[in-house]
Amino acid sequence: MVYGMKHSLPITFLLGAILSLGACGGTPAGNSSSDVSSSVSSVSEATSESPVSTSESSPSEESSSPATTEESSVSSETSSSSEESSSESSESLSSSSSEKSSESSSSSSEQSNSSSASSSSSSSSSSPDADPKWNVNFNQYGKEFMVTLGKLIVASGKVTSYADQKVIGPKAAAYPNEDSKTFIPFYKEPKAENVISASDFNTSTGWNREHTWPNSRGGGYFENDAVMVRPAAVKDNSNRGNKFYGLGGSEWDPADCGYEQARGEAARIILYCATAYNDDVSLSNNPGDASSANTMGTLKTLLKWNRQYQPSEFEKTVNERLDKYGYRRNPFVDHPEYAEYIWDDNGLRTSKPEGGDIPSPSSQTSVEPAATYNQVMDFSDLNGKQFAITASDGTHYYNMTSNAKSDKLPWYIIGDSCTYKDGVMSTECDIHWFTFNETAQDTYEITTTDGRYLYGYIAGTHYSIGLAKTEAEITAQQGGTGPSAISRQWKLEAGQNGTFQLTTAGVYLEYYNGSFCGYKSAPSNPLMLFA
Repeated sequence: MVYGMKHSLPITFLLGAILSLGACGGTPAGNSSSDVSSSVSSVSEATSESPVSTSESSPSEESSSPATTEESSVSSETSSSSEESSSESSESLSSSSSEKSSESSSSSSEQSNSSSASSSSSSSSSSPDADPKWNVNFNQYGKEFMVTLGKLIVASGKVTSYADQKVIGPKAAAYPNEDSKTFIPFYKEPKAENVISASDFNTSTGWNREHTWPNSRGGGYFENDAVMVRPAAVKDNSNRGNKFYGLGGSEWDPADCGYEQARGEAARIILYCATAYNDDVSLSNNPGDASSANTMGTLKTLLKWNRQYQPSEFEKTVNERLDKYGYRRNPFVDHPEYAEYIWDDNGLRTSKPEGGDIPSPSSQTSVEPAATYNQVMDFSDLNGKQFAITASDGTHYYNMTSNAKSDKLPWYIIGDSCTYKDGVMSTECDIHWFTFNETAQDTYEITTTDGRYLYGYIAGTHYSIGLAKTEAEITAQQGGTGPSAISRQWKLEAGQNGTFQLTTAGVYLEYYNGSFCGYKSAPSNPLMLFA
Protein backbone atom coordinates (compact mmCIF):
# COMPACT_ATOMS: atom_id res chain seq x y z
CA MET A 1 0.00 0.00 0.00
CA VAL A 2 1.18 3.53 -0.71
CA TYR A 3 0.03 6.49 1.33
CA GLY A 4 -0.27 9.95 -0.16
CA MET A 5 -1.28 8.70 -3.63
CA LYS A 6 -4.26 10.31 -5.26
CA HIS A 7 -7.20 8.18 -6.24
CA SER A 8 -10.12 8.53 -8.58
CA LEU A 9 -12.84 10.20 -6.61
CA PRO A 10 -15.97 10.63 -8.70
CA ILE A 11 -18.04 13.36 -7.06
CA THR A 12 -21.67 13.41 -8.17
CA PHE A 13 -24.05 16.27 -7.69
CA LEU A 14 -27.70 15.27 -7.83
CA LEU A 15 -29.24 18.70 -7.44
CA GLY A 16 -30.93 19.20 -10.86
CA ALA A 17 -34.53 20.43 -10.53
CA ILE A 18 -37.50 19.47 -12.73
CA LEU A 19 -37.24 21.30 -15.99
CA SER A 20 -40.06 23.63 -16.83
CA LEU A 21 -40.77 25.77 -19.82
CA GLY A 22 -37.97 28.27 -20.13
CA ALA A 23 -35.24 26.95 -17.87
CA CYS A 24 -33.52 23.90 -16.43
CA GLY A 25 -34.74 24.32 -12.88
CA GLY A 26 -34.86 28.10 -12.62
CA THR A 27 -32.28 30.81 -12.25
CA PRO A 28 -29.04 29.66 -10.63
CA ALA A 29 -28.08 31.46 -7.47
CA GLY A 30 -24.60 32.93 -7.43
CA ASN A 31 -22.12 30.87 -5.48
CA SER A 32 -18.91 31.99 -3.93
CA SER A 33 -16.14 30.05 -2.23
CA SER A 34 -12.52 30.49 -1.40
CA ASP A 35 -9.69 28.06 -1.78
CA VAL A 36 -9.54 25.72 1.18
CA SER A 37 -5.81 26.22 1.29
CA SER A 38 -6.39 29.77 2.50
CA SER A 39 -8.26 28.33 5.45
CA VAL A 40 -5.32 26.08 6.20
CA SER A 41 -2.99 29.07 6.11
CA SER A 42 -5.13 31.04 8.48
CA VAL A 43 -5.35 28.09 10.85
CA SER A 44 -1.58 27.85 11.07
CA GLU A 45 -1.44 31.24 12.78
CA ALA A 46 -1.94 30.05 16.36
CA THR A 47 -4.03 32.23 18.61
CA SER A 48 -5.49 31.89 22.05
CA GLU A 49 -8.99 32.22 20.64
CA SER A 50 -11.53 29.90 22.19
CA PRO A 51 -15.11 29.37 21.06
CA VAL A 52 -17.73 31.05 23.16
CA SER A 53 -20.15 28.67 24.83
CA THR A 54 -23.83 29.16 24.26
CA SER A 55 -26.41 28.39 26.90
CA GLU A 56 -28.69 25.43 26.43
CA SER A 57 -32.18 25.75 25.05
CA SER A 58 -35.03 23.47 25.96
CA PRO A 59 -33.96 20.05 27.28
CA SER A 60 -35.99 18.38 24.55
CA GLU A 61 -34.58 20.38 21.65
CA GLU A 62 -33.22 17.46 19.60
CA SER A 63 -35.68 14.81 20.68
CA SER A 64 -38.37 16.97 19.10
CA SER A 65 -36.56 17.20 15.79
CA PRO A 66 -38.83 16.84 12.73
CA ALA A 67 -36.45 14.19 11.41
CA THR A 68 -35.70 11.03 13.37
CA THR A 69 -32.10 11.16 14.45
CA GLU A 70 -29.84 8.40 15.64
CA GLU A 71 -30.18 9.72 19.17
CA SER A 72 -33.98 9.64 19.18
CA SER A 73 -34.30 6.31 17.38
CA VAL A 74 -32.79 4.23 20.16
CA SER A 75 -35.05 3.82 23.18
CA SER A 76 -32.30 2.90 25.60
CA GLU A 77 -30.45 6.02 24.59
CA THR A 78 -33.38 8.34 25.16
CA SER A 79 -33.88 6.95 28.64
CA SER A 80 -30.27 6.90 29.83
CA SER A 81 -28.13 9.18 27.64
CA SER A 82 -30.62 11.58 26.10
CA GLU A 83 -29.22 14.88 24.89
CA GLU A 84 -29.43 17.32 27.79
CA SER A 85 -32.55 15.51 29.06
CA SER A 86 -31.73 15.66 32.78
CA SER A 87 -29.38 17.09 35.35
CA GLU A 88 -28.03 13.58 35.84
CA SER A 89 -26.85 13.60 32.23
CA SER A 90 -25.29 16.99 32.84
CA GLU A 91 -23.48 15.70 35.90
CA SER A 92 -22.27 12.67 33.95
CA LEU A 93 -20.80 14.87 31.24
CA SER A 94 -19.19 17.14 33.80
CA SER A 95 -17.75 14.16 35.64
CA SER A 96 -16.57 12.60 32.40
CA SER A 97 -14.90 15.84 31.41
CA SER A 98 -13.17 16.10 34.79
CA GLU A 99 -11.99 12.50 34.61
CA LYS A 100 -10.57 13.07 31.16
CA SER A 101 -8.90 16.26 32.33
CA SER A 102 -7.35 14.39 35.24
CA GLU A 103 -6.36 11.59 32.92
CA SER A 104 -4.77 14.14 30.61
CA SER A 105 -2.79 15.61 33.48
CA SER A 106 -1.57 12.28 34.84
CA SER A 107 -0.75 11.00 31.41
CA SER A 108 1.64 13.90 30.86
CA SER A 109 4.20 12.39 33.21
CA GLU A 110 3.58 8.94 31.71
CA GLN A 111 4.09 10.44 28.28
CA SER A 112 7.32 12.03 29.43
CA ASN A 113 8.62 8.68 30.65
CA SER A 114 7.39 6.72 27.68
CA SER A 115 8.65 9.37 25.28
CA SER A 116 12.24 8.79 26.38
CA ALA A 117 11.89 5.08 25.94
CA SER A 118 10.10 5.64 22.67
CA SER A 119 12.84 7.91 21.36
CA SER A 120 15.63 5.50 22.20
CA SER A 121 13.88 2.40 20.89
CA SER A 122 12.55 4.25 17.87
CA SER A 123 16.00 5.37 16.88
CA SER A 124 17.03 1.79 16.28
CA SER A 125 13.87 1.12 14.30
CA SER A 126 13.11 2.06 10.75
CA SER A 127 10.63 4.84 11.47
CA PRO A 128 8.20 5.56 8.61
CA ASP A 129 7.76 9.11 9.82
CA ALA A 130 9.10 10.90 12.90
CA ASP A 131 6.72 13.56 14.17
CA PRO A 132 7.29 15.51 17.41
CA LYS A 133 3.52 15.82 17.87
CA TRP A 134 3.18 12.03 17.95
CA ASN A 135 6.25 10.52 19.57
CA VAL A 136 5.20 6.93 18.91
CA ASN A 137 7.37 3.84 19.21
CA PHE A 138 7.56 2.01 15.89
CA ASN A 139 8.85 -1.11 17.63
CA GLN A 140 5.41 -1.49 19.18
CA TYR A 141 2.34 -2.93 17.47
CA GLY A 142 -1.22 -4.00 18.18
CA LYS A 143 -2.61 -3.21 21.63
CA GLU A 144 0.71 -1.81 22.85
CA PHE A 145 0.94 0.74 20.03
CA MET A 146 -2.75 1.59 20.55
CA VAL A 147 -2.30 2.28 24.27
CA THR A 148 0.77 4.45 23.65
CA LEU A 149 -1.01 6.47 20.94
CA GLY A 150 -4.14 6.70 23.07
CA LYS A 151 -2.19 8.38 25.88
CA LEU A 152 -0.71 10.83 23.40
CA ILE A 153 -4.22 11.67 22.15
CA VAL A 154 -5.43 12.37 25.70
CA ALA A 155 -2.43 14.63 26.28
CA SER A 156 -2.94 16.47 22.97
CA GLY A 157 -5.87 18.60 24.14
CA LYS A 158 -9.05 18.98 26.13
CA VAL A 159 -12.56 17.65 25.82
CA THR A 160 -15.68 19.78 26.15
CA SER A 161 -19.35 19.49 27.05
CA TYR A 162 -21.90 18.01 24.70
CA ALA A 163 -23.82 21.29 24.91
CA ASP A 164 -20.83 23.33 23.72
CA GLN A 165 -20.55 21.14 20.62
CA LYS A 166 -23.29 23.32 19.13
CA VAL A 167 -20.63 26.04 18.89
CA ILE A 168 -17.42 24.06 18.45
CA GLY A 169 -18.54 21.79 15.60
CA PRO A 170 -19.70 24.52 13.20
CA LYS A 171 -16.74 26.71 14.15
CA ALA A 172 -14.24 23.96 13.25
CA ALA A 173 -16.05 23.24 9.97
CA ALA A 174 -16.66 26.90 9.03
CA TYR A 175 -16.65 27.56 5.27
CA PRO A 176 -15.44 29.29 3.16
CA ASN A 177 -13.25 30.78 5.90
CA GLU A 178 -12.76 30.49 9.62
CA ASP A 179 -14.99 33.41 10.50
CA SER A 180 -17.95 32.24 8.42
CA LYS A 181 -21.39 31.92 9.92
CA THR A 182 -21.89 28.95 7.63
CA PHE A 183 -20.17 25.57 7.73
CA ILE A 184 -19.84 22.30 5.83
CA PRO A 185 -21.87 19.54 7.51
CA PHE A 186 -20.15 16.19 7.97
CA TYR A 187 -20.49 13.80 4.99
CA LYS A 188 -20.64 16.73 2.53
CA GLU A 189 -18.08 18.07 0.07
CA PRO A 190 -16.63 21.50 0.99
CA LYS A 191 -18.50 23.54 -1.63
CA ALA A 192 -20.55 26.70 -1.39
CA GLU A 193 -23.82 24.93 -2.28
CA ASN A 194 -23.43 22.52 0.67
CA VAL A 195 -23.12 25.08 3.47
CA ILE A 196 -25.55 25.24 6.38
CA SER A 197 -26.06 28.23 8.65
CA ALA A 198 -24.64 27.67 12.12
CA SER A 199 -27.84 29.21 13.52
CA ASP A 200 -30.05 26.67 11.73
CA PHE A 201 -29.84 24.11 14.53
CA ASN A 202 -32.27 21.21 14.81
CA THR A 203 -34.68 22.22 12.05
CA SER A 204 -35.83 19.78 9.39
CA THR A 205 -33.52 21.39 6.81
CA GLY A 206 -30.77 22.31 9.24
CA TRP A 207 -28.31 20.35 11.34
CA ASN A 208 -27.77 18.53 14.60
CA ARG A 209 -24.95 16.68 16.33
CA GLU A 210 -23.93 13.37 14.77
CA HIS A 211 -22.33 10.74 16.99
CA THR A 212 -19.96 9.25 14.40
CA TRP A 213 -19.53 6.46 16.95
CA PRO A 214 -23.23 5.95 17.69
CA ASN A 215 -24.45 6.82 21.15
CA SER A 216 -26.17 3.47 21.53
CA ARG A 217 -22.94 1.64 20.66
CA GLY A 218 -20.84 3.33 23.34
CA GLY A 219 -20.38 6.79 21.84
CA GLY A 220 -22.29 8.29 24.75
CA TYR A 221 -19.25 7.63 26.94
CA PHE A 222 -17.24 10.21 25.04
CA GLU A 223 -19.75 12.57 23.45
CA ASN A 224 -17.74 15.37 25.07
CA ASP A 225 -15.03 14.79 22.43
CA ALA A 226 -15.15 17.31 19.59
CA VAL A 227 -13.33 14.92 17.24
CA MET A 228 -16.09 12.31 17.52
CA VAL A 229 -19.22 14.50 17.52
CA ARG A 230 -19.65 16.28 14.19
CA PRO A 231 -22.34 18.66 12.95
CA ALA A 232 -24.34 16.91 10.24
CA ALA A 233 -27.47 17.57 8.22
CA VAL A 234 -30.52 16.31 10.13
CA LYS A 235 -31.54 14.09 7.22
CA ASP A 236 -28.10 12.48 6.91
CA ASN A 237 -27.90 11.86 10.65
CA SER A 238 -31.31 10.23 10.58
CA ASN A 239 -30.51 8.05 7.56
CA ARG A 240 -27.32 6.77 9.18
CA GLY A 241 -29.01 5.84 12.47
CA ASN A 242 -26.62 3.69 14.52
CA LYS A 243 -25.35 1.49 11.68
CA PHE A 244 -21.77 0.37 11.14
CA TYR A 245 -19.94 2.18 8.37
CA GLY A 246 -19.47 -0.14 5.41
CA LEU A 247 -20.86 -1.39 2.11
CA GLY A 248 -22.95 -4.37 3.25
CA GLY A 249 -26.73 -4.47 3.31
CA SER A 250 -26.97 -3.70 7.03
CA GLU A 251 -24.20 -1.08 6.95
CA TRP A 252 -24.19 2.58 5.93
CA ASP A 253 -21.93 4.18 3.33
CA PRO A 254 -20.95 7.82 4.04
CA ALA A 255 -20.68 8.30 0.26
CA ASP A 256 -24.49 7.98 0.09
CA CYS A 257 -24.55 11.70 0.90
CA GLY A 258 -22.81 12.45 -2.41
CA TYR A 259 -19.21 12.86 -1.22
CA GLU A 260 -17.02 9.80 -1.64
CA GLN A 261 -14.12 11.31 0.34
CA ALA A 262 -16.39 11.19 3.42
CA ARG A 263 -15.53 7.49 3.65
CA GLY A 264 -11.95 8.29 4.61
CA GLU A 265 -13.01 11.04 7.01
CA ALA A 266 -15.48 8.76 8.80
CA ALA A 267 -12.94 5.92 8.95
CA ARG A 268 -10.28 8.08 10.60
CA ILE A 269 -12.68 9.33 13.28
CA ILE A 270 -13.69 5.76 14.16
CA LEU A 271 -10.02 4.69 14.27
CA TYR A 272 -9.40 7.66 16.57
CA CYS A 273 -12.22 6.67 18.93
CA ALA A 274 -11.12 3.03 19.09
CA THR A 275 -7.62 4.21 20.03
CA ALA A 276 -8.43 7.02 22.47
CA TYR A 277 -11.11 5.01 24.28
CA ASN A 278 -9.70 1.52 23.90
CA ASP A 279 -10.93 0.41 27.33
CA ASP A 280 -14.54 1.22 26.45
CA VAL A 281 -15.03 0.41 22.74
CA SER A 282 -13.49 -1.69 19.98
CA LEU A 283 -13.68 -2.36 16.24
CA SER A 284 -15.45 -5.32 14.68
CA ASN A 285 -16.06 -6.97 11.32
CA ASN A 286 -19.55 -8.05 12.36
CA PRO A 287 -22.24 -5.41 11.75
CA GLY A 288 -24.68 -7.74 13.51
CA ASP A 289 -23.02 -7.13 16.90
CA ALA A 290 -25.44 -6.18 19.65
CA SER A 291 -25.39 -2.49 20.54
CA SER A 292 -24.30 -3.43 24.05
CA ALA A 293 -21.01 -4.80 22.64
CA ASN A 294 -19.91 -1.18 22.05
CA THR A 295 -18.30 -2.10 18.74
CA MET A 296 -18.07 -0.25 15.44
CA GLY A 297 -16.81 -1.03 11.98
CA THR A 298 -16.67 -2.63 9.64
CA LEU A 299 -12.95 -2.86 10.53
CA LYS A 300 -11.56 -4.16 7.25
CA THR A 301 -13.60 -1.61 5.30
CA LEU A 302 -12.48 1.25 7.54
CA LEU A 303 -8.84 0.27 7.03
CA LYS A 304 -9.38 0.12 3.27
CA TRP A 305 -11.02 3.56 3.23
CA ASN A 306 -8.26 5.00 5.41
CA ARG A 307 -5.73 3.87 2.80
CA GLN A 308 -7.78 4.72 -0.27
CA TYR A 309 -9.10 8.17 0.65
CA GLN A 310 -6.19 10.20 1.96
CA PRO A 311 -6.97 13.24 4.18
CA SER A 312 -8.30 16.17 2.19
CA GLU A 313 -7.20 19.74 2.79
CA PHE A 314 -10.51 20.49 4.48
CA GLU A 315 -10.24 17.47 6.77
CA LYS A 316 -6.78 18.69 7.77
CA THR A 317 -8.20 22.18 8.31
CA VAL A 318 -10.80 20.90 10.78
CA ASN A 319 -8.08 18.98 12.64
CA GLU A 320 -5.88 22.07 12.83
CA ARG A 321 -8.72 24.27 14.07
CA LEU A 322 -9.66 21.88 16.87
CA ASP A 323 -6.01 21.83 17.90
CA LYS A 324 -5.84 25.62 17.73
CA TYR A 325 -8.87 25.95 20.02
CA GLY A 326 -7.21 23.61 22.52
CA TYR A 327 -9.12 20.42 21.76
CA ARG A 328 -7.66 17.05 20.89
CA ARG A 329 -6.39 16.34 17.40
CA ASN A 330 -6.72 13.17 15.38
CA PRO A 331 -3.34 11.47 14.73
CA PHE A 332 -4.79 9.44 11.86
CA VAL A 333 -5.40 12.67 9.93
CA ASP A 334 -1.73 13.55 10.44
CA HIS A 335 -0.56 9.97 9.82
CA PRO A 336 -3.05 7.51 8.29
CA GLU A 337 -0.29 4.87 8.33
CA TYR A 338 -0.42 4.61 12.14
CA ALA A 339 -3.50 2.42 11.73
CA GLU A 340 -1.35 -0.30 10.18
CA TYR A 341 0.62 -0.65 13.44
CA ILE A 342 -2.57 -1.34 15.40
CA TRP A 343 -4.85 -3.43 13.19
CA ASP A 344 -4.91 -5.80 10.29
CA ASP A 345 -8.13 -6.83 8.57
CA ASN A 346 -8.89 -9.41 11.28
CA GLY A 347 -8.39 -7.26 14.38
CA LEU A 348 -5.52 -6.12 16.60
CA ARG A 349 -2.12 -7.03 15.21
CA THR A 350 -0.30 -9.96 16.79
CA SER A 351 2.98 -9.25 15.01
CA LYS A 352 4.90 -6.22 13.89
CA PRO A 353 3.97 -4.99 10.41
CA GLU A 354 6.73 -5.65 7.93
CA GLY A 355 7.71 -4.86 4.35
CA GLY A 356 4.83 -3.77 2.15
CA ASP A 357 2.49 -3.31 5.12
CA ILE A 358 4.06 0.06 5.91
CA PRO A 359 5.03 2.65 3.29
CA SER A 360 8.54 4.03 3.12
CA PRO A 361 9.13 7.60 4.34
CA SER A 362 9.41 8.90 0.80
CA SER A 363 6.12 7.37 -0.31
CA GLN A 364 4.22 9.11 2.48
CA THR A 365 5.05 12.56 1.22
CA SER A 366 5.11 11.83 -2.49
CA VAL A 367 2.00 12.69 -4.43
CA GLU A 368 1.22 11.21 -7.79
CA PRO A 369 0.44 14.06 -10.17
CA ALA A 370 -3.18 14.30 -11.14
CA ALA A 371 -3.98 13.50 -14.76
CA THR A 372 -3.99 16.64 -16.87
CA TYR A 373 -5.82 17.41 -20.10
CA ASN A 374 -5.48 20.38 -22.43
CA GLN A 375 -8.38 22.52 -23.54
CA VAL A 376 -9.28 22.15 -27.20
CA MET A 377 -9.01 25.55 -28.86
CA ASP A 378 -9.33 24.49 -32.51
CA PHE A 379 -12.53 22.68 -33.54
CA SER A 380 -11.34 21.97 -37.07
CA ASP A 381 -10.44 18.32 -36.48
CA LEU A 382 -12.78 16.69 -33.97
CA ASN A 383 -14.04 13.85 -36.16
CA GLY A 384 -13.61 10.37 -34.64
CA LYS A 385 -11.80 11.62 -31.55
CA GLN A 386 -12.65 11.43 -27.85
CA PHE A 387 -13.09 14.43 -25.60
CA ALA A 388 -14.17 15.31 -22.08
CA ILE A 389 -17.09 17.76 -22.08
CA THR A 390 -16.69 20.32 -19.30
CA ALA A 391 -18.64 23.31 -17.99
CA SER A 392 -18.30 25.89 -15.23
CA ASP A 393 -20.91 27.36 -12.91
CA GLY A 394 -18.67 30.38 -12.43
CA THR A 395 -16.98 28.91 -9.37
CA HIS A 396 -16.23 25.26 -10.08
CA TYR A 397 -15.66 23.13 -13.17
CA TYR A 398 -17.46 19.89 -13.95
CA ASN A 399 -17.01 17.04 -16.43
CA MET A 400 -20.10 15.58 -18.03
CA THR A 401 -20.40 11.90 -17.06
CA SER A 402 -22.26 9.05 -18.69
CA ASN A 403 -24.48 8.70 -15.62
CA ALA A 404 -28.07 9.95 -15.63
CA LYS A 405 -29.78 11.17 -12.48
CA SER A 406 -32.82 9.12 -13.36
CA ASP A 407 -33.88 6.57 -15.95
CA LYS A 408 -37.13 8.48 -16.38
CA LEU A 409 -37.72 11.55 -18.50
CA PRO A 410 -36.72 14.30 -18.22
CA TRP A 411 -33.11 13.24 -17.87
CA TYR A 412 -30.28 15.06 -16.19
CA ILE A 413 -26.70 13.89 -16.70
CA ILE A 414 -24.55 14.14 -13.60
CA GLY A 415 -21.34 16.22 -13.56
CA ASP A 416 -18.10 15.34 -11.74
CA SER A 417 -15.96 18.14 -10.28
CA CYS A 418 -12.55 18.89 -11.74
CA THR A 419 -9.90 21.58 -11.48
CA TYR A 420 -9.15 24.02 -14.30
CA LYS A 421 -6.38 26.58 -14.64
CA ASP A 422 -4.79 28.30 -17.62
CA GLY A 423 -6.23 26.00 -20.26
CA VAL A 424 -5.40 22.77 -18.41
CA MET A 425 -7.89 20.54 -16.61
CA SER A 426 -6.39 18.59 -13.71
CA THR A 427 -8.64 16.12 -11.97
CA GLU A 428 -8.83 13.24 -9.54
CA CYS A 429 -12.27 12.17 -10.72
CA ASP A 430 -12.97 9.59 -13.39
CA ILE A 431 -12.94 11.08 -16.88
CA HIS A 432 -15.89 10.17 -19.08
CA TRP A 433 -14.99 10.31 -22.76
CA PHE A 434 -17.33 11.26 -25.59
CA THR A 435 -16.53 10.52 -29.23
CA PHE A 436 -17.49 13.15 -31.84
CA ASN A 437 -18.45 11.63 -35.21
CA GLU A 438 -19.05 14.25 -37.91
CA THR A 439 -22.20 13.76 -40.01
CA ALA A 440 -22.23 17.17 -41.72
CA GLN A 441 -20.25 20.38 -41.48
CA ASP A 442 -19.98 21.35 -37.80
CA THR A 443 -22.57 18.67 -36.96
CA TYR A 444 -21.76 15.59 -34.88
CA GLU A 445 -23.19 12.47 -33.37
CA ILE A 446 -21.73 12.15 -29.88
CA THR A 447 -21.35 8.69 -28.35
CA THR A 448 -20.15 7.27 -25.03
CA THR A 449 -17.56 4.50 -24.75
CA ASP A 450 -20.38 1.94 -24.38
CA GLY A 451 -22.03 3.03 -27.65
CA ARG A 452 -24.87 5.24 -26.37
CA TYR A 453 -25.78 8.43 -28.23
CA LEU A 454 -26.23 11.83 -26.64
CA TYR A 455 -29.82 12.80 -27.50
CA GLY A 456 -31.55 16.15 -27.23
CA TYR A 457 -35.32 16.35 -27.21
CA ILE A 458 -38.42 18.28 -26.23
CA ALA A 459 -40.84 16.24 -24.15
CA GLY A 460 -44.00 18.28 -23.55
CA THR A 461 -42.87 21.36 -21.68
CA HIS A 462 -39.45 19.98 -20.84
CA TYR A 463 -36.21 20.56 -22.69
CA SER A 464 -34.06 17.57 -21.97
CA ILE A 465 -31.09 15.40 -22.91
CA GLY A 466 -30.33 11.73 -22.48
CA LEU A 467 -28.03 8.85 -23.37
CA ALA A 468 -29.50 5.91 -25.24
CA LYS A 469 -28.56 3.48 -28.02
CA THR A 470 -31.82 3.97 -29.91
CA GLU A 471 -34.71 6.40 -30.08
CA ALA A 472 -36.93 3.50 -29.03
CA GLU A 473 -35.28 3.51 -25.61
CA ILE A 474 -36.30 7.13 -25.11
CA THR A 475 -39.82 6.48 -26.38
CA ALA A 476 -40.13 3.58 -23.94
CA GLN A 477 -39.32 5.91 -21.08
CA GLN A 478 -42.33 7.99 -22.11
CA GLY A 479 -44.63 5.01 -21.82
CA GLY A 480 -44.66 4.49 -25.58
CA THR A 481 -45.28 8.11 -26.48
CA GLY A 482 -42.19 9.68 -27.93
CA PRO A 483 -40.99 13.25 -27.34
CA SER A 484 -42.37 15.91 -29.66
CA ALA A 485 -38.88 16.60 -31.06
CA ILE A 486 -35.80 14.42 -30.85
CA SER A 487 -32.36 14.28 -32.45
CA ARG A 488 -28.88 12.89 -31.91
CA GLN A 489 -27.38 15.36 -34.43
CA TRP A 490 -25.56 18.10 -32.51
CA LYS A 491 -24.56 21.41 -34.03
CA LEU A 492 -21.32 22.76 -32.60
CA GLU A 493 -20.97 26.53 -32.44
CA ALA A 494 -17.61 28.06 -31.51
CA GLY A 495 -17.54 30.76 -28.86
CA GLN A 496 -14.73 32.81 -27.39
CA ASN A 497 -11.55 31.57 -25.72
CA GLY A 498 -12.10 27.94 -26.59
CA THR A 499 -15.71 27.73 -25.44
CA PHE A 500 -18.59 26.39 -27.51
CA GLN A 501 -22.28 25.56 -27.56
CA LEU A 502 -24.02 22.34 -28.57
CA THR A 503 -27.58 22.46 -29.81
CA THR A 504 -30.01 19.97 -31.35
CA ALA A 505 -33.77 19.84 -31.98
CA GLY A 506 -34.15 23.27 -30.39
CA VAL A 507 -32.36 22.07 -27.23
CA TYR A 508 -29.08 23.50 -25.95
CA LEU A 509 -26.81 21.40 -23.78
CA GLU A 510 -26.55 23.32 -20.49
CA TYR A 511 -24.86 22.86 -17.13
CA TYR A 512 -27.02 23.87 -14.19
CA ASN A 513 -27.05 23.12 -10.47
CA GLY A 514 -25.13 19.86 -10.46
CA SER A 515 -26.19 18.39 -13.78
CA PHE A 516 -25.95 18.72 -17.54
CA CYS A 517 -29.44 19.18 -18.93
CA GLY A 518 -31.45 20.76 -21.74
CA TYR A 519 -32.30 24.43 -22.19
CA LYS A 520 -34.50 26.23 -24.68
CA SER A 521 -32.18 29.16 -25.30
CA ALA A 522 -28.45 29.70 -25.41
CA PRO A 523 -26.93 28.51 -22.11
CA SER A 524 -25.32 30.97 -19.73
CA ASN A 525 -22.50 28.56 -18.84
CA PRO A 526 -20.21 27.93 -21.82
CA LEU A 527 -18.93 24.43 -22.53
CA MET A 528 -15.32 23.38 -23.09
CA LEU A 529 -13.66 20.33 -24.59
CA PHE A 530 -10.53 18.66 -23.22
CA ALA A 531 -8.33 16.00 -24.75
